[in-house]
Amino acid sequence: MWDYMGIVRSDERLARAASMVAVLRDQTERDYWRYRLDADLIELRNIGLVADLIVACARRRTESRGLHYNVDHPRANDRQFRRDTVLTRQDVR
Repeated sequence: MWDYMGIVRSDERLARAASMVAVLRDQTERDYWRYRLDADLIELRNIGLVADLIVACARRRTESRGLHYNVDHPRANDRQFRRDTVLTRQDVR
């Protein structure tokens, strides 16, 4: 995942990361409801959700700011993004 949504990003790599996280989350959700719960499975489910949130935020913020650099959007966009990113349930599957 680091290669897709690390410090240097691109729209294409973020789209790939979103696809990979979706596959992992789908499998984890199936296991979550199918098997006996334990701490590892619950933690894996939570990690998948956090990964999904990170990708959603990164895809929504089409700029480069601070530590993160998007090769497709090299400049900061103060007009649109000079505030926190807030996601709703509709933003994350």
